[in-house]
Amino acid sequence: MAILDENKRLRVELKTKDLDIAKLNAEFEAQTDRNKYLEEVNESTKHDLEQVEKQFVSLERRLQIKETKASAVATLAEVRLVFDNLVKEDSLFLDSPTATEIRQKLNESDELIQKQNYPAAVYYANRAHRLLQNYSSKRPPQLPAGKTRIVSVQKAKIRRGPSTKHEVVGILSFGTIVIQEDQVKDWARIKTKKGLAGWIYKKLIR
Repeated sequence: MAILDENKRLRVELKTKDLDIAKLNAEFEAQTDRNKYLEEVNESTKHDLEQVEKQFVSLERRLQIKETKASAVATLAEVRLVFDNLVKEDSLFLDSPTATEIRQKLNESDELIQKQNYPAAVYYANRAHRLLQNYSSKRPPQLPAGKTRIVSVQKAKIRRGPSTKHEVVGILSFGTIVIQEDQVKDWARIKTKKGLAGWIYKKLIR
């Protein structure tokens, strides 16, 4: 009888241990599945983060390019404005070798911007600016502006620049009052009350 009871007890213990082992195996498999899932999620998240990082780097580069382009365009525009103002102030400048060289530098700068070589574009624009500054520093002092003059001949041609090779922009008749703004040798830059401006041979006014 005791032997039967002992066998029964052992069978119960063995059955219990089998259940425990099965439970542990199930938990192990479940944990394995969870670990595998987490690894997959981690890899997916890592991949997404890498893609986001690449997109951010690409965006940052594009922003840097845009900023550099904006700087180059602004520098070129500023130098062109100085160049145009000097042309208006000094008619002799337009035909000078310096003006030709400056135009070449400005055109090179513009071409380099089109090629997206912005640092080089800024370099050429700055070279043009230095040439402008050098020319301006050597300009002879100008006469005080605002002197009233009167046309002393029947007809006087007004030209775009201080020589007969420049085109005629208008004709003034005898007695027309003008304001002399500047003088280069035998030529005076004048302006009428109606806004006509140009150069006139100085002996034609008094």
